[in-house]
Amino acid sequence: MSDALYSSDGPIYFVIPLSVQKEGDDYCIGNAEIDAFFHFPEQGLRIIEWLREGRSVGAIKSTLASSNDENVDVDDFIETLKDIGFIYPEAERDRFRDAASASNAGDRRLRFSAP
Repeated sequence: MSDALYSSDGPIYFVIPLSVQKEGDDYCIGNAEIDAFFHFPEQGLRIIEWLREGRSVGAIKSTLASSNDENVDVDDFIETLKDIGFIYPEAERDRFRDAASASNAGDRRLRFSAP
């Protein structure tokens, strides 16, 4: 793999366009194109932002290890983000476009009528 896709610290991921809204102590993070919204704590939001900056998984682990934050299973969180379609390996960034097209397929409008 090229250095742009994989660093010595681990893989680099493409983060899809996400909206973020603070709700209490958590953040509602999602994407309307794939109709997926989830609540994450602030630490989850920081990991997503670091991934968006192009940091590798190893670099994120190092940053968290050097801080006084709670321990986070970064590998498990990354797997969750992949499962819900928020991140893709950098080499597969076009898969988001395919997923968004598939979720927008068909007529999803609601129709109401009144007598």
